[in-house]
Order: sequence, then structure tokens, then C-alpha cells
Amino acid sequence: METKTTTKRHPFTENLGDGPFSYVGYFDLGSRRRAMEAGRDYAEVMKDAPRLKAGLGTCAHCGHAIMNIMIVRNGDGELFGVGSDCIRKVYADGDVEQLSKMERDIKTKKKVERMEREQAQFDKVMPEYTAALAKLANKPHPVDYYASIGKTLADYYEFVIRGSAISSKIKSMKRAVQLANTED
Repeated sequence: METKTTTKRHPFTENLGDGPFSYVGYFDLGSRRRAMEAGRDYAEVMKDAPRLKAGLGTCAHCGHAIMNIMIVRNGDGELFGVGSDCIRKVYADGDVEQLSKMERDIKTKKKVERMEREQAQFDKVMPEYTAALAKLANKPHPVDYYASIGKTLADYYEFVIRGSAISSKIKSMKRAVQLANTED
């Protein structure tokens, strides 16, 4: 009786060449798109884009459109971009430790990018908010008790944003600006 031996091929082999495959990094194409929509120059926005053989906007493995580009190196040293679902296949051999490390790295990079985006929004709205506070200082506090002791709508908004997370601060600051501008 003849026994058949089969070698299990890595899922990336067909489209990305020979392995071994490894996760190299992460590139957020979505933030670059938003920057271009805000009027920034394409060359400036994309100057730090990775030089990929394939996969800058479309997964090199499955072909789906992607904004979060996970960069994979094949055995020949070539770089490819794959999506956030296909990246889990990079360690198809079951290397759980490397998979966990990669997932932590991606999560950290996304968090940093979110925080940078929120800080940019905060910095953008701050001058308008400061001007709005001057207008709201002439309006009574929305809670009668605090209004009776001389607190103003500006005091209310300062209190609201004091202990808030940055995303909540931005929403409250925008609301204060909107309120100040509608009550002219």
C-alpha cells in the first residue's frame, strides 16, 4: 500500500510568492485619504507610504479594498499589503505568540493614530471654543441653582469638558461654539 504525503501550503503562497511570511508593519491609508480630502497635496500625504509590490489599497491576497494595510514580507524580501482579515493568515502555521504580538502592535498603532486625529480636532476647535466662552459668559447657567449663585453657561461648559475624554470634550466644545453662534 502506498502512502500519500501532502505538504500543507501556506495560504499566501499562491498570490504572494514563497514563504516564510512575516508581519512587518501597518499603514493607515484612510488617514491619508482624509488628509487629501482636507486639501493636502497627494505627494506630501503619501511620502511615507510603504513601497509594496502589491496591496496599497487592495488586499494582495484576496483582492478586497482595504484602508488598513497590514504589511507582509515574503521569503524573497518582497513587501505586500493585505487586509485586517487576511493578516491573520500570516501565521497560519499556528505561531500564536507571533500572532498575539502582531495584533498588539496593530492595536497600539491604531490607538496612536486615533489619539493624533482627536488631538488635531481638539486643536482645531479650541480657538473657536475660547471665543464662544466669552459670549457664553453673559448667559446664565442652565441649572437654576448655579445660575442663582452667579455661574454662567461658560462655567457649565468648562465643567463639562474638565473631566471628559477628548472625544467628549470635542463634542461639547463644538456644541458650545454652535450655541454661542446661534445666540448672537
